[in-house]
Amino acid sequence: MLLERSKRLVEGAKANNMRTTTLDAITNGRAFQLLKLDTQGAEMMVLRGATRTLEHVEVLLTEMAVVPFNVGAPTWIEMMTFVTQLGFQPYDVTELHYLSQKLFQIDIAFVRAGSALWKCVEQNSDLPLTSVEEGERAQAK
Repeated sequence: MLLERSKRLVEGAKANNMRTTTLDAITNGRAFQLLKLDTQGAEMMVLRGATRTLEHVEVLLTEMAVVPFNVGAPTWIEMMTFVTQLGFQPYDVTELHYLSQKLFQIDIAFVRAGSALWKCVEQNSDLPLTSVEEGERAQAK
């Protein structure tokens, strides 16, 4: 049903030829520790053009389709596999997106495996507590 909605959105739309570039070309060697992607199903294509940029990224935030929504977009399983092959590990689900009370997209935070931040995650030390964790600790006392 969601895929059909996506197809209907593009029916009758006119194709435009557009010049594109890569994220590496845009960043031009600048280092970023955080990269947030929300490109409506084109995240994998963006990441393929960001190999140099990703060398410095410690945290990657990206959305993933749980069900087919954007025509031609990868599934969340394909994205999860791809991002982990780039050297990132899932850290947290940061947002859930619903349409007609059905989950259709999730936003996930990834941390580069082996980075100083990931070592803190593994050791569970020196990380700020979330409000949920603070509440759980307060209830345990």
